[in-house]
Amino acid sequence: MIKIRNICIIFLLVLDMNSYAQPWVQKATMPGGTGLDAPIYFSIGNYLYVGGGWTGYSSLNTFYQYNPATNTWSQKANIPAPIYSVCDFTLNGKGYVVCGAVPLTNTVYAYDTTTNSWQTKNPFPGSPRQNIIGFSCGGKGYLFGGFTGGSNVGTDLWQYNDTTDTWTQMASCPGPGRDGPGALVINNKIYVGLGNDVNGVNAFSDFYYYDPLNNTYAQVASTPVGMGGPANFTIGNRGYVGIGFSTGGNNSGFYIYDPVANTWTQTNNFGRPGSFNVFCATVGNLPYVGCGIDPAGSYVIDTWTWADSCTLAINLGNDTTLCSGATITLTDTNSSTQHLWNNGATTSSITVSSAGSYWVSDTRGNCTASDTINVTFTAAPAAFSLGNDTTYCGSFTRTLSTGNANTVWNTGTTAASISVSTPGLYWAQITTPCDTVRDSIVISQNPLPVVNLGNDTNICNSNPLTLNATTANATYSWQNGTTAPILTISASGIYWVDVTVNGCMKRDSIVVSYINPNSFSIGDDTTYCGSFSRVLTAGVAHSIWSTGDTATSITVDTPGKYWAVAYACGDTLMDSIRISEKPLPIVDLGNDTSVCPDHDVILNAGNPGATYQWQNNSTGQTLTIDSSGVYWVNVTVNGCTGNDSILIASLSPPSPFTIGNDTTICEDSSIVLNAYQINTNYFWSTGDTAPSITVNQSGQYQVVDSNVCGSYSATASVTTKQCVCKIAIPTAFTPNNDGKNDFFYVLTQCPLLNFQFDIYNRWGQKIFTTDTVTGKWDGTYRGAQQPLGVYVYFLKYTDPYTNKENSQTGNVTLLR
Repeated sequence: MIKIRNICIIFLLVLDMNSYAQPWVQKATMPGGTGLDAPIYFSIGNYLYVGGGWTGYSSLNTFYQYNPATNTWSQKANIPAPIYSVCDFTLNGKGYVVCGAVPLTNTVYAYDTTTNSWQTKNPFPGSPRQNIIGFSCGGKGYLFGGFTGGSNVGTDLWQYNDTTDTWTQMASCPGPGRDGPGALVINNKIYVGLGNDVNGVNAFSDFYYYDPLNNTYAQVASTPVGMGGPANFTIGNRGYVGIGFSTGGNNSGFYIYDPVANTWTQTNNFGRPGSFNVFCATVGNLPYVGCGIDPAGSYVIDTWTWADSCTLAINLGNDTTLCSGATITLTDTNSSTQHLWNNGATTSSITVSSAGSYWVSDTRGNCTASDTINVTFTAAPAAFSLGNDTTYCGSFTRTLSTGNANTVWNTGTTAASISVSTPGLYWAQITTPCDTVRDSIVISQNPLPVVNLGNDTNICNSNPLTLNATTANATYSWQNGTTAPILTISASGIYWVDVTVNGCMKRDSIVVSYINPNSFSIGDDTTYCGSFSRVLTAGVAHSIWSTGDTATSITVDTPGKYWAVAYACGDTLMDSIRISEKPLPIVDLGNDTSVCPDHDVILNAGNPGATYQWQNNSTGQTLTIDSSGVYWVNVTVNGCTGNDSILIASLSPPSPFTIGNDTTICEDSSIVLNAYQINTNYFWSTGDTAPSITVNQSGQYQVVDSNVCGSYSATASVTTKQCVCKIAIPTAFTPNNDGKNDFFYVLTQCPLLNFQFDIYNRWGQKIFTTDTVTGKWDGTYRGAQQPLGVYVYFLKYTDPYTNKENSQTGNVTLLR
């Protein structure tokens, strides 16, 4: 079985200078001196990155950068683990390495060129695999197909989001499972297919367009020959697929795919005989291909690219912004070329009136070039209003706003809004390349009138009081509706007046209290039961209290003598009050409880010598209860009453129950024994006190359910038996004849039926088979010791206990 991995990450590059039928020339060889099979690779910026790979004996983790400008290689930070035959792609300036061998893995690493460091990301959630194709498109990474072990080859497609570090499985590709498939990304469109079967006998030529928006496939033109693990790259608006494995032998040539015409055209052969498992990535306008396995089976280490002789170039100009309603004509000045615009036009110029990214591709002979321009539109600024001219009374703060952060104000500020607190003229202006709009507002300020009715006051008996609010050029409004500047009063109350001058109003108020000296009182002496809070009122402002307060009233919550003094009407007024407190009786009927059948509960309210009132009108200190319910009592001592209540529920002894019949369960399983009853305590023979227990061992189990009214017990026996046959398969062995771990075989104590155990090397060749459980592999094939490495096994058998057919695939590492 030939394992041909994906050869190339796909990049969609818009280039000013491209070629698509150039001869191949050899460049500087990668350091290390060792031929590499299936290395990892990707390009970022103006550099190519290659590393890892299989030497024929072991996998590597070395990593190098290639600079096409100087034709030199330099070593970078090692990959976190030796690996080869992976999926690789680039996103947002980072290179990603997914899955690979040996053994098959689902690890994901990201390489950061700015820090020359690797980061481990979340594992790939699908099956571990190798011989995969990876590419990026539309800001997402993709993984397609590959070998997942045994005889399993995938057609599944996965999408990666580097922002959330998550994978999403997409629709699978039509057709057969693909080991070493191919893929192209041309003008942001995805094409997948090709590959070979798991045995490496047949290579496929079918090819499909994948639409990520609708998650659907549509078949397009097939390649002229089937190709497994081809080299893939995109230059301009053409895709290139070539070399790799073909049915009957390796392919040496390349084929060009035109997505508009949906046709394939053969171009020149690769710089050396056809190979597979090479690295392949584009830097600038050129592809770079190297390493891999040649038709003779040798591991090679070299680097090839096109001879760059194409001088065709296009310049549509810089990205531009236009005013709404305008148009722009984009012109391709190249002559004697075939023009193709992204809207399908083939003229030398197009006129556009909507925003978007526009590109043109030219072809002249064997040369092609393209350029892109982004066109955006901006509207004239919308008219705005700062509001009507406004006059404020007294001080103010006003927010003026346009809602546009680019607004320029006459205060020198550039912001969407400003806050002003002084009168004056304010204007705002918004300017765009298309127009300028402005608005202004005048803010004026008038002073508030001055009005003062005097301090709050006390007046004796009913002497009149004159309130004067006179202010020049003012109008007046008193609380009683009068409009004169002066008001004469002779009764207690709150009096206010609104004074208005030039539209600005100010209010003042006064509290007037009329006092009768003969009625000054703060209340009668009082006794309270328990805690209290009492407001004492003198009725005269600025009264002086025994507490040190000066107020009309105070609040007290402790017993004692309180007095108040007021100076009014030419006399000293005084009164006092004594407040006493008696304790409430303490009543405690106990906690809520339960009563068993035929049992009584005696409730005792305590406090001998008190008077009692129970909820049933009983008047004794105690009450005998024989049924459930809520019971309460009021207890009075020295005129103060306390109370308490209690809830009494009915309780029955545990009912007869079982925890199940005697039973037999399988080993490694369990059974739940349940003894639950309401208002019950539990004691199991295991020492547990929960309502139920889970058991997985043979034995006799007993539980006792109990409460204050009685108890009941139950018993059950549990027996375990073997139901499933257990096997174990080592992950490595050392056939060095030291008497330790010299053989690889299936470990079991069961008489497995229909037993079949096969072992394959990395090329899919069966090198060991046995149909007996005692059969063992000694690490040889046809008498020859096999090399160090990872081998794949496939096991089938029938379980003698369940009569179920089972199969298992895995890897074993041969060490010495």
